[in-house]
Amino acid sequence: MSKNEFIDGIHNYCDRWCEHCDYTRVCRVFYDTEKDRRRHERRGEDPASLDIAMKDVGRNLAKAHRLLARFAKREGVSLDDLAKEGAADRSWRVRPKRQDRPLIKQADKLMLGCRDLLDAMRPQFGDEADGVNQRAGFMDVSGEADSLNRVRGAFEMICWDHMLIAVKLRRALEGVAEAEQDDEDMRDLHAYDSAGSAAVVRRSLQRTQAALQIIYDWDETLRDRVIDLLVTAERLLRGIESRIPDCATFTFPPPVRPWLEDEEGEGEGGGEPGRGRLN
Repeated sequence: MSKNEFIDGIHNYCDRWCEHCDYTRVCRVFYDTEKDRRRHERRGEDPASLDIAMKDVGRNLAKAHRLLARFAKREGVSLDDLAKEGAADRSWRVRPKRQDRPLIKQADKLMLGCRDLLDAMRPQFGDEADGVNQRAGFMDVSGEADSLNRVRGAFEMICWDHMLIAVKLRRALEGVAEAEQDDEDMRDLHAYDSAGSAAVVRRSLQRTQAALQIIYDWDETLRDRVIDLLVTAERLLRGIESRIPDCATFTFPPPVRPWLEDEEGEGEGGGEPGRGRLN
């Protein structure tokens, strides 16, 4: 694939669920990850092992440092001097504002509640699957199997999203603080980045709500805790849309970056506005 086909930065505003993504063909992170996976398999290594993963992280960090050093040398910048300045001055470290703490607490509450729900579902889900398999030999269980598959999909969705929401929300709120505190020429960049992270939160919350509704319909014994999670998710969704309104109109993949313009003034990137996997 030509480097020109990749959409620059598309991975910054995704949920990293590559198996369900429509844009892996134009994502450099997916390309590099798959290349590493194939290399490990050729060597007889397990790409999913912690040791191999940490070696990949180390190699990628070393590559990033080489590129940064090359850029700094070209621009006449000393990385050592920048490191010393950063260590001496910690004012650049931005945290979400005090007024945003309730949103963070809601996200943490949702994360912990979803974790408890998943723990409660595992034995029940396994028992029901065993029952369907046992009856399959002498009766039609296609309806039960379809229902169980829907529940399995909901389970996987919540597994994937419940921690992502909390992490991406913090990043979005840090972007809000950075936009308010940084130099004027950097505010658009921070605001855009914040909206992109918040858009991931918004998509994940909508998917989580749909998944929770499936679980609510599936098992009456889980309904009380599911209702509580649905209320928390709805409050969080309204809160993020109110705090960062642009998250509702953020396009994925982003067709234009507002702080950058190419020679024709059309911006960089690619894709069609509004396209993207939302479920």
